[in-house]
Amino acid sequence: LQGFQAFVAGRYALGIDANKPLVLDGRWTGGPLDYSSDTSGSNAGQPNYFLDVRGMLSLRSTAGFGFFDTYIGLGTRYLVNDAAGRFTSTGADGYTRLSRYQYVPMGVTLHSHNNTLATNLELNFLVQGKQTSYLNNYTAQNPQNKGTGFRTSMLFKRDKWALGPYAHYWTVQDSE
Repeated sequence: LQGFQAFVAGRYALGIDANKPLVLDGRWTGGPLDYSSDTSGSNAGQPNYFLDVRGMLSLRSTAGFGFFDTYIGLGTRYLVNDAAGRFTSTGADGYTRLSRYQYVPMGVTLHSHNNTLATNLELNFLVQGKQTSYLNNYTAQNPQNKGTGFRTSMLFKRDKWALGPYAHYWTVQDSE
């Protein structure tokens, strides 16, 4: 699946103390993506939605450039690819696919002295996953237990808002 989607994110930090906040954050993306497969053909504009919620424990440290937060946590991802009622270029019938993953995020965020720039690098490790396919005549559920992800961003911050480029990539082993 490839394409661009709308994106909304939120973050809330609850301080144990100033240097060890608990962080909750979430992301939602949605919109049409293009499907392509060597065996079943292609189909443009399939509805896709994604929700990612996680909790993390962070440790803040100071450095010459400003300060940085290292963190580890637990997250859950929920993805829906709704191709039901659609046909690919080869005539293959589409179906709805639901993916649920639990994963461990580990990363570091570097903050400038005046806290107006935050650069983030993160690795994600899949703990467990399940792929559910709602086919025409039956429902198939398959585990997905191997995968990694990478996330990076550079956000320009002002007051309680941040804006900037963001990239997120996952590779998950095929369903069993």
